[in-house]
Amino acid sequence: MDWDDDPFEGIFREFLGSSRSRNPARRRRASFTEGEEEDRTIDAIETDDSIFLIFEFSGYGEKDISVNVRERQLEINAKKQQIAGIQEYLLQRLQQGMIIKKTLPSGISVKSFKHTFKNGILEVCFKKND
Repeated sequence: MDWDDDPFEGIFREFLGSSRSRNPARRRRASFTEGEEEDRTIDAIETDDSIFLIFEFSGYGEKDISVNVRERQLEINAKKQQIAGIQEYLLQRLQQGMIIKKTLPSGISVKSFKHTFKNGILEVCFKKND
């Protein structure tokens, strides 16, 4: 799919005030997600030298998330540690937690990666192999 032909992409760029022409090296890699559910909560962005994997973890804090890489397997565990102040209808879901396992694409270095977590968004950055 050519993302420039997608009418929603234009609306998204206009809403956020971003433009592909300002950074042509960035593009979406839809092949990383599997199905509509993941497509709404996981995104992959590729630049010339890095791949950024972005995950949405609404309701979780930085201390609730762990990120591990073994071989070419990325594993993210989310489990709510502090339950004070959480609404009853969310409590069971957040305490149960979730695990995301993804096989990483070839061409990236799995030896070193960085991750940041802010406002429910986890960003994991891998450098591309030379």
